[in-house]
Amino acid sequence: MMIRNIFMVALAMASSICANATATDPDTVLSVNGARNVIIKESPDGFELQINGSKGDSLAMVTYSESFDSDVTVKSRFWRSILKEDRYNVDKWSLRMGGPGIGWTNACGAPDGMGFEMGKSLEISWLNALSVSYDIFSLRSSISVGIGFDWRNYKITTDRRLTFENGVVGSAPYPEGAVAYDSRLKVFSMGFPVLYRQNLGFKVLGENAQLSIGAIFNYNGHASIKTRWRDAMGHKSKESYDHVGQRKFSIDYIVMARLCGFVGVYARYSPMTVLQGAGQPEFRPFSTGLICFW
Repeated sequence: MMIRNIFMVALAMASSICANATATDPDTVLSVNGARNVIIKESPDGFELQINGSKGDSLAMVTYSESFDSDVTVKSRFWRSILKEDRYNVDKWSLRMGGPGIGWTNACGAPDGMGFEMGKSLEISWLNALSVSYDIFSLRSSISVGIGFDWRNYKITTDRRLTFENGVVGSAPYPEGAVAYDSRLKVFSMGFPVLYRQNLGFKVLGENAQLSIGAIFNYNGHASIKTRWRDAMGHKSKESYDHVGQRKFSIDYIVMARLCGFVGVYARYSPMTVLQGAGQPEFRPFSTGLICFW
């Protein structure tokens, strides 16, 4: 009898729980299996959820939206990088990474006979290894301050080679009978770019066109010369020098235009000479090339 009473009480409790669960509104408003991607758009007025693709239909699109009450405060944080930007973000401060680039550099104003070749003188750079950005004017433009790196190689592949004598960089012919490979001046810099970016309001190749201008404050920590040739006896020879009198601090001006989602073009110029000191040849760097993810 006691067992039967316990069973009846348990059955009554289970029935009551089931009834309450049935009477409660479900908290699932949307269910999609195998979604290809999910886009969440949020603003102070509300949010919208868009689901693209499903398990049975890759082209299907489902949306759900909900408005916020007037007294709701929305706060969010995210890390902005080379991978993704969220134009609906209400926080104007963000961290950015981007700007690996490759280009060709020219030694503007170099003395006659020095022989630098822009077509063979490469620049490899990472404009913003990390930067802090602040969005202004309704997210159509931004100002950023960052840190980056730059390698410039001024190369000669003719019958002239770079020399370094008495603390001065110069040029001279190769030894008699030698076969020239190349001679180059390399400068490594750590840069601190300050950039202004503007959305131009139209699209190029399906992406928003953007223009950036700014200045890069450089610490030129290393410069070296290396020359390679084969002598008259057929032996490979190499000559190199470090600490060749580069200007320690300089400033570059840069302008960039984005062509599509991840590739743009840039031009970069410094009004300051690469080398510093009495008797040093005076020339200034000018480079152009491609830049990615900025």
